[in-house]
Amino acid sequence: MIRAGTDAHRLDPALHKVLNEQVPRVGRIAKAMDTSRKITHAIEQFLRRHARELRRGRDPATAALVVEIAIEAIAHKAVIERIELLPSGVLERETLDLVLGYLT
Repeated sequence: MIRAGTDAHRLDPALHKVLNEQVPRVGRIAKAMDTSRKITHAIEQFLRRHARELRRGRDPATAALVVEIAIEAIAHKAVIERIELLPSGVLERETLDLVLGYLT
């Protein structure tokens, strides 16, 4: 999931940066939000299947939202300010550490 998120941003970082800045202004935010909801739902389903591995008391629905937001925010920030982290894999490893520390 982390690799897919960073790969999507890595394809054309400059274009992604422009789209991220402009999409809300042109009224296409609904499609982006729908995609975000679908990703969150997929993460939630995964977490529900692995609920016994989650940190005690961790709600899969809430955790899915937190994980999706964290991955997306990290990838966006890297595209805008730290593009050199995308091809190296460093960002993916650090994000994985963050997510696993939160979930387990």
